[in-house]
Amino acid sequence: MIPVEIYCCLCAAKVKTEIPTPAGWTCGEYGHDIEDALCPQHAIIEDFKSSQCVGCVGDWGECPLWESFAYSKCRNILVQDLEQIRRGVCPRRVNGTFGFDLHARKFEELNLSEHAPSPAGQALADAIEAYCRTWP
Repeated sequence: MIPVEIYCCLCAAKVKTEIPTPAGWTCGEYGHDIEDALCPQHAIIEDFKSSQCVGCVGDWGECPLWESFAYSKCRNILVQDLEQIRRGVCPRRVNGTFGFDLHARKFEELNLSEHAPSPAGQALADAIEAYCRTWP
């Protein structure tokens, strides 16, 4: 069995679990951490991520939006950013309007005129505000 710790990236929630090692495989004895998960309280934010994050950067650790609030020493998120998030649009998007579909092996134009569902944007803005209050 491989120990796995899953952390919500927006609060202190975490869960420990184990997954079976596939037959014939070895994975070391240290276990693994997943640090960009969303707990049940924040799961609705996945709708925002799937609408706004496609084709942007690799994961939260490289995300300019994440960097704008997650590290208190360089926090620079603005009230206007939170208002835009509430409207379902990421204010820190990078990497243009093209994505790569691995299954189809082709580039595709991304439609960034779509907004994330309003409850997802509201939930993310609320979570960012709570995060900043919890870890000033």
